[in-house]
Amino acid sequence: MNKFILYVFYSVILLASSFAFSTDGWIPSAKLSFVRTMSQTTVQPPGSFEVGIVGGFTLPNGVSCETGIITTLGSVESSDEMYELLVTAFIHDRSVDLGITDDLARSAFPGRCSLTFVGIH
Repeated sequence: MNKFILYVFYSVILLASSFAFSTDGWIPSAKLSFVRTMSQTTVQPPGSFEVGIVGGFTLPNGVSCETGIITTLGSVESSDEMYELLVTAFIHDRSVDLGITDDLARSAFPGRCSLTFVGIH
């Protein structure tokens, strides 16, 4: 029984620490190489979407994730507003400002950041 309690305690600490140390950042004037939604045949949860950044991006201070693709959970962005802005920017070859986070609660794919906001230039 003591091992179980210890396991639960460490699991809660690990889970809490992963959320406590998430960081948000900003990527100015990014060019999109693609925008796509995830279907049920992919690794990510259905309804999630991802964007590619031409040439990758420089990580903002404190943010830790892959620097070429940003993947966002569909359940976090259920209104599709960010996705529609991204598609519009991609179709019209416009630069975008992107808010990103390495918060695991928003991540659709391990090691990738997720979007928190989108602004079109």
